[in-house]
Amino acid sequence: MYAGKKRNRQPARKETIMAELLVNTGAVLANYRRYAGGGQVIPVLKGNGYGLGAQQLRGLLAKEGVTLFACAAVEEALELAQPDTELLLMSCVHDPTLLRALLQRRVILSVESLAQAQAIDALHMDARIHLAVDTGFGRFGFLPEQVQDMKRVFDLPNVKVQGIYSHFRGPAAALAQFARFSRVLLELDGYPVGLRHIAATHTADVPQYRLDAVRIGSGLTGIGGGPPAATLQAAVCTVHRLKKGDRVGYGDALLRRDTEIAVLDVGTADGAFTYRYRGLRACWQQRKRWVTINGTRVPVISPPGMTHTLVDVTGLGCRPSDVAVIPHDLVLTSPSVPRRYTEE
Repeated sequence: MYAGKKRNRQPARKETIMAELLVNTGAVLANYRRYAGGGQVIPVLKGNGYGLGAQQLRGLLAKEGVTLFACAAVEEALELAQPDTELLLMSCVHDPTLLRALLQRRVILSVESLAQAQAIDALHMDARIHLAVDTGFGRFGFLPEQVQDMKRVFDLPNVKVQGIYSHFRGPAAALAQFARFSRVLLELDGYPVGLRHIAATHTADVPQYRLDAVRIGSGLTGIGGGPPAATLQAAVCTVHRLKKGDRVGYGDALLRRDTEIAVLDVGTADGAFTYRYRGLRACWQQRKRWVTINGTRVPVISPPGMTHTLVDVTGLGCRPSDVAVIPHDLVLTSPSVPRRYTEE
């Protein structure tokens, strides 16, 4: 099963895969079950399901029994909302037109102020919401000292509070942020706040942070100790034999011996060799200068291009249509790269 469209390229032999993301659904389920053993999990589908394919991930986990998902963008919410599951939008929308469209799709809204809640109430559309509390991230939410405003939200006739949450900015800040969130919950004692959640992938293993549910996004990909959920693969589209002293590729790399060069049908535009916290072409800057072809690690010769990458395959017997496994950050893998789903 494939999802997404590949950018226009020259025709290739039928057995050539070009670039594709091979998603292991068995690994995804194993990662989900690791967290689900401790209580309710809210899978986060933002960023195309952390690169795994949001629609496919939603369908896979719905079969596993998940009833509540989360996303981060309005466009995601409108695309992913389905009648058989619930979807929480974890950004705070104020535009009345967008609010109406989201409520028509039965999306659960995040509310960060009394004014926003009143605007939602004025739409007379039977809204379901989670209260967002800013305990130190600085992005969305009521401030902890605005508890009185939070209490007034419960009086709005067209707004039903179904949950309350906050977001850690990192494990080091978690203890202080959790203390602020706990004080807010204490001040709301007696109010039907619904589902309480604050922990995500990197804090979900701390029992005191789990509360009623944990939100897991990158943890589904294998970050945090689980099996890797996906592999970026690409075809060798041609092999050249060049002479010692030739210069090749971006960066003007000098060949110090006669060299067999394989051209891979993948580049930074696909998400190859890119990492969220290090920037483009980080494999070059961080010395991650290799790919794996036919089980053998081979070096990248020069900084990867947007659509193609040069690697040294001297003596490997490499041929066009051989498959390379590419270092990458799954979240940055382009949606245009086809996803292929397998159970192993």
